[in-house]
Amino acid sequence: MGCKGSLVRIQSSRLKGPCEKQGLFLCHILKNLTIAKLLDNRDYCATVKPEHFIQEVEGFGRGGSMRSLLTHVANSSQHWIAVHTFRENPQRITADAAPTVNHCRELYKKIDELVYRLIYSFENSYHTEITSVTGDKTFMASPFKVFMHIITHEYHHKGQILTISRHLGYTPVDTDILR
Repeated sequence: MGCKGSLVRIQSSRLKGPCEKQGLFLCHILKNLTIAKLLDNRDYCATVKPEHFIQEVEGFGRGGSMRSLLTHVANSSQHWIAVHTFRENPQRITADAAPTVNHCRELYKKIDELVYRLIYSFENSYHTEITSVTGDKTFMASPFKVFMHIITHEYHHKGQILTISRHLGYTPVDTDILR
């Protein structure tokens, strides 16, 4: 269930002010129970051989490796928060920037800082639409929509990462929040 369950169902109609902020924090913590569990020193990606972490598996987009999917998710999160919401121009995150699990851990610490910044910067205006232009495309999304997008995006790719690992002979860790 996690983020895509309770928080999405009650969305903007019942979450306002400090309660909404607590809900976003809770959702971020729940999300990290899964992604962080993959990257944790004691956990799943730490058991994957370095050559398997970067190995491409046919049929998976975005480079087809665990590393490329993790960096893709980080890059997308950075784009939606830093570029769309804060109008910054950070350097694009590539798979080459994170050659090991340890590099990915450090990368996700920076992404978490961006998420916390998003939560605190818009605590009184989560539902105010923000317009941004990238190239010839115009986007409109509130900080709440950006937040929910990055959470669901991570869940999607987390599943792909676990599937890639299964293709490489590993038994995926259980990342369900409830059992």
